[in-house]
Amino acid sequence: MNCAVEVSEEAKSGDPAADMDEHGPAHALRSQRDDVLHIRCLGGFSIQQGVGGPDLTPTTLTRQHELLLRVIAAGPDGAAVDRIVAGIWPLTDPDRRRQSLNTSLSRLRAGFYGANAIVADGDVLRVDASATWVDSLALEALTREVLLPLQRRQERHSLAKLQHWAAQLEGFGQAEFLPALDGVYWVLAARQRIAQDRSRALSRLGGRKHGK
Repeated sequence: MNCAVEVSEEAKSGDPAADMDEHGPAHALRSQRDDVLHIRCLGGFSIQQGVGGPDLTPTTLTRQHELLLRVIAAGPDGAAVDRIVAGIWPLTDPDRRRQSLNTSLSRLRAGFYGANAIVADGDVLRVDASATWVDSLALEALTREVLLPLQRRQERHSLAKLQHWAAQLEGFGQAEFLPALDGVYWVLAARQRIAQDRSRALSRLGGRKHGK
């Protein structure tokens, strides 16, 4: 990935039709705390401090922003530290990679007013859900919630519950994950996973609503 990629206004805003309606179901999943970062990766890329707070979207994607996006792309469970740092700093030795990782984490905190967007949980890096809300991760958490009961527990849910889930999923629209970063393999992998899981969840909900 070229870390000097310019983030255009179009990339920040994405498709207005795919943006979250402030009264829609996807918006309801957002944290309303002013100290929580809101990161948008579906249909565009933007970072905002709290609801209606300052815009923190970078004009260029530096190494620390690549780190953030790679961790987001890994999904709700995060990814192994070694895998992430090897992808960003492939030509440096392990000790230098760790130093670079710590430097990037410090720079992210400084840029986000001290907020820890990423936390290390043992040997895994993941987004800190207590300090950061990401639309793509919220969507993935929702599809997981929908699919696990239907696939594993086979629980019966009321029609209202199924309709609620479907409305939330549809509230996210069909926006792609980081559309401005075409050709980046880890972005494409995340984009495919998110789209497939969303489609599977909607399909399973449609079947259950019709008694299948």
